[in-house]
Amino acid sequence: MVFVWVNFPEGVSRRLDKLLLSPPGYLSPTSDPFQSVNLKYGLSEKVIKVFVERNLPILVVTKRRASDEAISLLSSQRDSVLEVSLLALKERLRRFLSPGGSTSGELLESLEMASNKGVHTVLRVDPILPFINDEEKSIFELLREARERGVKHVVASCLDIPLRIKGFVLSSLAKWDSSLPSRYEILYRERISNSLHADIAYRRRLFSILRDMTESLKLTLSLCMEFTQDGRNLNEEYATSKNCEGKIMPISYRSGKSFLPLPCSNDGSCLTCFGPTCGVSELPMRGEVKYLSYSDFRRMSAPWMVGLSS
Repeated sequence: MVFVWVNFPEGVSRRLDKLLLSPPGYLSPTSDPFQSVNLKYGLSEKVIKVFVERNLPILVVTKRRASDEAISLLSSQRDSVLEVSLLALKERLRRFLSPGGSTSGELLESLEMASNKGVHTVLRVDPILPFINDEEKSIFELLREARERGVKHVVASCLDIPLRIKGFVLSSLAKWDSSLPSRYEILYRERISNSLHADIAYRRRLFSILRDMTESLKLTLSLCMEFTQDGRNLNEEYATSKNCEGKIMPISYRSGKSFLPLPCSNDGSCLTCFGPTCGVSELPMRGEVKYLSYSDFRRMSAPWMVGLSS
């Protein structure tokens, strides 16, 4: 999937109206869209509306209860997605892992409300922390509860520890259990880029369990940024969905003042595309992740788009 980072509704409108091709929106990769300040300004709902009015899908990720207005807007654009981050059902543990987030009950209610309105909903168990929220029984109960609220897809990962904040992470974990820092020192021996990752045997066992659980519950699964030390994407082994979100979130092309899904023979997965039938040569990633900016999309078009105006 390719993302656009957004700031303010008016600026988003102007930028989108200059594109012939647009990726889905992503709200938000770095902060929660439903923080308390949003109750006053409603910027998240305004941004969602900008995309929906142009028939562009948008992915909304939150650890807080989504507003009724946001859910209503998402339901009017069939390819949009609501992802809710919930790491544990037990409230004390949930509060430790997601400070500032809504309660487990509120998050489940949000998922149920969105699902009932036809929104594609996703549970993010991202990340799973060894020796904290990795108990099999607890994970299964969480997945089952989410499925009963209408969730169709699960995104999961195992905690990685950026080297620059390793001390902070370990000291934070000690507040839950004083034995955790030493246990993590033993488990976290694999370095990938600038982060430490849990031993691959532990991660493989965890992801195998998750795959079996989700399949038994008739849910699909994808992993978020999980790789081996030699660079292999573990989604190739454990994901049961071709798309990260469990459904197609298409790249869209301009049709008048609105957009339509770009024709695609690879289920919207640019990452695994080798021969694009869409006609846009820059989109296929052939299995290697590349990040496309707004300026990249400003330049993109296909021969059949001649005559379309931006």
